[in-house]
Amino acid sequence: MFFQSGFSNAIDLLDDSDEEKSSKQDFILACVLVSEYLNEKKERPAFYLRKRIEWEKHIEELSVEGPEAFQKLYRMEYVTFMKLCDIIRPKIIVNDEMARVRTGREAITVEIMLHCLLRWLSGGSYLDIRLSAGISPAKFYSCVYKCVDAILGSEDLAYKFPSTEKELDEAAQGFESLSTQAAIKGCVACLDGYLLQIKVPSRSETGNVKSYFSGHYQTYGINIQAACDYKCRFVYAAVAAPGGANDIAAFKKTQISQMIQKLPPRRYVIGDNAYVCSETLLTPFSGNEKKDPAKDAFNFYLSQLRIRIEQTFGLMTGKWRILRQPLQMKLKNASRVFMCITRLHNFIINEGNISINNSEDCESELVLLNNDESGIVGSSVLRNMIMQDLVNRGLERPAFG
Repeated sequence: MFFQSGFSNAIDLLDDSDEEKSSKQDFILACVLVSEYLNEKKERPAFYLRKRIEWEKHIEELSVEGPEAFQKLYRMEYVTFMKLCDIIRPKIIVNDEMARVRTGREAITVEIMLHCLLRWLSGGSYLDIRLSAGISPAKFYSCVYKCVDAILGSEDLAYKFPSTEKELDEAAQGFESLSTQAAIKGCVACLDGYLLQIKVPSRSETGNVKSYFSGHYQTYGINIQAACDYKCRFVYAAVAAPGGANDIAAFKKTQISQMIQKLPPRRYVIGDNAYVCSETLLTPFSGNEKKDPAKDAFNFYLSQLRIRIEQTFGLMTGKWRILRQPLQMKLKNASRVFMCITRLHNFIINEGNISINNSEDCESELVLLNNDESGIVGSSVLRNMIMQDLVNRGLERPAFG
C-alpha cells in the first residue's frame, strides 16, 4: 500500500538527529495521510435539478381550457389569485442570489409558492403537487408554511368582530334582510362550534392525548369556536380546546365570550342549545318549551339566521377539501392551517369568487359540535320580548304542505 511503502522510504532518507528526525517524521506522516484521503475521497454527486413549473406557460394552458379552469384548480379567479400574491409578497423573503448559488436558477416565485398552498388545501397530494411544481418535498412544505404565515400575518386578510356602532348597525341590518318579514332584529353574528379532525397527536405534542378524542364523533379533533356575519364570512375564529371538550367549556376560554357580553342593548349573537341563553347570546327554546306555538315560532325564525354559521362551515369545507379528512400534520400546524383557511374563505367571498346561495359550493356533511337538543338552562328578557313581538304581529311557523 502507498501509505506503508511511501512512509518507510521517506524515513530511510532521514539523516538527522533524533529530535529533528521525529519532527520530520510527523510532517511526512501528515502529508501522506492527506494524500491518501484525497486519492480515496469520492466525488460529490451532482445536484439534481428538477424541472420547475413555467408559470406563464401554465397560465396560458389553463386559459385555453376555458375561463373556469383556473378557478376550479385554485378556488379563485386569476385576478383574485394575483391580488393575493401581491398581499403576501412583502412578507415572503426570497433570496434570489442564494438561490442562484445553490441551484443555478432563479428563486421560487410567490406564484409557485401560492400554487403549492392552494392545491394542497384543495385536497391535492403533496407528492403530485411538488412534482408538478418541480420542487423537493422539503421545499414544498417550506413554501406552504411561508404562505400560511404570510396570510396569518396580513392585516388586509384579518377579520374583525363588529364593535363600533356603525359596524353593529350594518351587521344587524344584514341579518334582518335575511329574516322573513324582518321577524328577528338586532342579530350581529351567529356562533357555533366545529370539530377540526386531526390525526392522533403524539405525547410529545400534548400531555393529554385522550383529551383530543371526541366520544360523540369517535375521532380525534380540535374544538373550534367561530362566528360569522350575514354574508357567511368569519368575524371570529379560535382554536378553543381539545376535541373532547364541549362547546360551552370551549366558549368560556375564548375572547369572543367577553366580546358578546359587552354588546350594547338589543344587539346580540345567535347560538344553538349548546350555549347558555343570555341578553347578548340568544338560543332556541328547548325541551317541552318547544311545544308552545309562540316559542316554536321564535325557534323557526331564529333558525333562519342561525343556519348562516352552518352554511359558512359548509362553504369552507366544500372549497378546501383538506378538511374532509383528519389533518395529517403536527398539532400546532393543524391550528395554523385552519386559521389560514378561514382567512382565505373570507377573501374569496369579498372578491366575489364564491356563491353563498350555491348548494354545489356547500358541503352537506359537517362535523359540528352543536347537536344537543336538550339545551342548557338560561333565560333572557330580550328573547321573551322578541317572541311576544312575533305573537303581536301574528307571525307563526309556516305550515309546509
